[in-house]
Amino acid sequence: MKKYSLLFLSLCVIVSFISCGSSTGKYSDVRALMQESITAQENLIKDVDTATSASDIAKAINSYADAIEALQPRIKQLQAKYPELNNENAQLPKELLDLEEKQAGISQKLSTIMMEKLPQYATDKEVMKASMRLAKASQM
Repeated sequence: MKKYSLLFLSLCVIVSFISCGSSTGKYSDVRALMQESITAQENLIKDVDTATSASDIAKAINSYADAIEALQPRIKQLQAKYPELNNENAQLPKELLDLEEKQAGISQKLSTIMMEKLPQYATDKEVMKASMRLAKASQM
């Protein structure tokens, strides 16, 4: 169950990282990154929802970790470019609010599906390994 908590925490960290940026105009590059993150999360939801085995869950988590690892350099770059978005108490620009709302909805769906599916597979070695990989990718 600790691994499940770690995975859930990792997902929350990723959501908060991604929520720290996106828009049209000045923030168009952040907006594109947020949309890619949303797509990755939607794919994770779909993959976990259709999973029928621990192997399927591990594959879904690893696929999501791949996406996060690919996004990490851009996340860091945009955090440096837009330091005003790094403060978690900062108000997001209005250009990003629609994606923040969408992100919040997806996060809720993701939490729900993970709480439904993951507990039965949480002790599987393959799932634990994938969860640890995702946690590591989330902290880059």
